[in-house]
Amino acid sequence: LVMALLIGVGTRLVHSGFSLDTDEAFSSRVAALPFADAAMAALHDRSHPPLHLLVLHAWMRVFSESEFAARALSVCAFAGFMLVAWRILRRYANGAVLAGAMLLLAVSPLYVYYGQMVRPYAFVMLSSALVFERYLALADAPGDPWRRRTWAGAC
Repeated sequence: LVMALLIGVGTRLVHSGFSLDTDEAFSSRVAALPFADAAMAALHDRSHPPLHLLVLHAWMRVFSESEFAARALSVCAFAGFMLVAWRILRRYANGAVLAGAMLLLAVSPLYVYYGQMVRPYAFVMLSSALVFERYLALADAPGDPWRRRTWAGAC
């Protein structure tokens, strides 16, 4: 897990220096606005998820409005995805199979490209994996109220 996480995060950070594309620039521009304006712009733009733009706004207030800082949020979401994916995969595999699956997620060109963009893709990966992981946990113990609440929260 640690090796795959380091390789995955490192790969995304090394490749995070390229210029923002049009959608990424839009997201960064909206997130850089004052909160009220960012919230209004996020709600009026129907093609971009407003929650991602508001989280990006808060992130950029803390870390800066640079391209690297904006991309770092997606890299952190990818790291969360890797942790949740490991929890799922270790239910079904161990040893070399688990390590290989984690390494594949870490270096897959699809996950590398979308796991670093200033767009909600990394959050979609994280939330989808989290819903699935919480569902599996709930299926193991359907009467557990904590598992029921965490699955509902993930949904």
